[in-house]
Amino acid sequence: MEPKYESGLQRVNLTRHIAGIADLIQLAFGNKLDAEAQRAVKEMHILSRTGPLLWLLRSISDSSSNWQQGFVFLRDEHIIGSVGAQLSDCGPHAWLIANLAVHPEFRRKGIGRQLMQAALERACRQGAH
Repeated sequence: MEPKYESGLQRVNLTRHIAGIADLIQLAFGNKLDAEAQRAVKEMHILSRTGPLLWLLRSISDSSSNWQQGFVFLRDEHIIGSVGAQLSDCGPHAWLIANLAVHPEFRRKGIGRQLMQAALERACRQGAH
């Protein structure tokens, strides 16, 4: 039986969220995705089907880098919002916050604001200026 997940704002858990984030990005940005972004979404879908390999990548990523320290917003176990956050290559105090996406049916309800606030607070706690 699949475990139930609480609704609301949560830190990204790649093993649980990567496919839903890919779906949301595809829905939210649609035909505005360039070829590189389309490849990234496709790779996210492929990774979501790797099972134990994704768990291994996540464990390596969590311990050696800050890849994907973003947030998701769940409603009825579906990802309806997401934002990516990670350390930037520009230095130890620079963060990249990208791909804020909210499902079209849930826009203008403060979800994007909550996601951005959580990402900015996380970056600041980690030393971002």
